[in-house]
Amino acid sequence: MMVGRGAYSDITAKLLEEYADYEDTETVFIQVGDTIDIGGFVLDYEGDSIYEKRIDVTHDNTYFDNADTAWIPPADFDEPVRVDVPGRMEIRLRAQDNPVGNDERFAEYRYWNKDKTSIEVIAHRPPIAKLGYALVPQGDGSFNFSGTDNGSYDLDHSQSRTDKGIVDRQFYYRKELDPTWTEFNGTLPIENGVKYQFALRVKDLEGAWSDYDIVDIKINGEPFVLNASLDPSYPVGVPAGEDVKITASVFTHKAIDKVSAVISDPQTGTILGQVDLNQVSVNGMERSYEKTYGLPSTLKDKDHYNVKVTARPSDGSPEKKWS
Repeated sequence: MMVGRGAYSDITAKLLEEYADYEDTETVFIQVGDTIDIGGFVLDYEGDSIYEKRIDVTHDNTYFDNADTAWIPPADFDEPVRVDVPGRMEIRLRAQDNPVGNDERFAEYRYWNKDKTSIEVIAHRPPIAKLGYALVPQGDGSFNFSGTDNGSYDLDHSQSRTDKGIVDRQFYYRKELDPTWTEFNGTLPIENGVKYQFALRVKDLEGAWSDYDIVDIKINGEPFVLNASLDPSYPVGVPAGEDVKITASVFTHKAIDKVSAVISDPQTGTILGQVDLNQVSVNGMERSYEKTYGLPSTLKDKDHYNVKVTARPSDGSPEKKWS
């Protein structure tokens, strides 16, 4: 049976209308930096070859905290596509069929699909573990290691939630040369002269575990430990020209000449500022220091800088550093 041009258009229009309400959405959870294969998600109800494909992307970059960069997908998505920014992306797949081959006289019969086929991609970041610790004297010359969470966070939830998106923590330790890690509750008696490694990892709301934050501890007679922190701390940050409070604690019997902090550019190593911290308290072998420092107004906002804290003993023995 022959079909006239107008009738062919009517039949095609009816087919398009029939499939216009077809809806198929797949939700994919990935980590930033992963790739997704979206090139094959094309519906063609007649089995025609595809003349052209494209994707329409709606990126909600407010879905997570600290995610202000829009995702721009590459033009060629037949190969797996890397998603390098966080957020919720709704990717609508569009295809133009090709029932007429290469005959451009009938190009008007190449139709774009009208169905609502799409992929919902949730791209999140893994959390960051920050291990804090203290060496607690037991009164007989021995010490306990006491591990704490020193501000672990998930950038996706660090501003909107008081727990910063962290829902679980695991502490591990091993002695030097031990091939395996042992999980523990964060407190452990440690032997003099033995090197230990202690580690913390944390889990976020999306179920992703962080990398391990690891410290090495070895007490040879007299301990010498330096811990420090910043307030406000990353990822909240502080604007250029505003104040940041630098706090440090030194755990030792040694006399301390001074505790100082240096701020530098991580790319060039250029020193941008330095300050000596004031001792504010002494509790046995632990001494606390702090200083409120005004960041130079010339620093670029939304950039990163290194802060290195150094404790220098009065007897000329090696310094302790924190950064």
